[in-house]
Amino acid sequence: MKKLLFPLSLAFLAFLLSCEEDKDTSISYPDEGIFGDNILRSDSIMIEITDDTRQQFHDYSMRAELGEDATLKIIMKKTGGSGGSWSSESSSRIGWAIRGITPGKAEYYAFGPVVCELKMSFYSIGVADIEIYENGSEEPSRIKTISWGTTK
Repeated sequence: MKKLLFPLSLAFLAFLLSCEEDKDTSISYPDEGIFGDNILRSDSIMIEITDDTRQQFHDYSMRAELGEDATLKIIMKKTGGSGGSWSSESSSRIGWAIRGITPGKAEYYAFGPVVCELKMSFYSIGVADIEIYENGSEEPSRIKTISWGTTK
């Protein structure tokens, strides 16, 4: 009986490891979303401010596409600028859970499989860091700095 248990234990362990390999934890950040350029994409992005008083509206997307077993946490923190802020339109929210919203900081969460989308607008002059935490990581996978409303 002992001779039979050892090979079965190894086979079961191999099966468990192969199941881990089959997990889809992929996350992609397309260049554009439904509302415009994606602020999460890997390359830099030129952000224009929305000015309601002048009827100038510039919308952006915060979009991520998650595989079945993927998780994502985004922390967006204002790091500079004079009165700069951002807003998201709650009626546009698809797939994102939002918490921890305070002036100059917001946390966004997503759990796959899902395509997350959120309409974003930026006001005045500002700079923010976007910390991207993928698949439960304690350290950001990357940090992206964005700025808006800068003078030319």
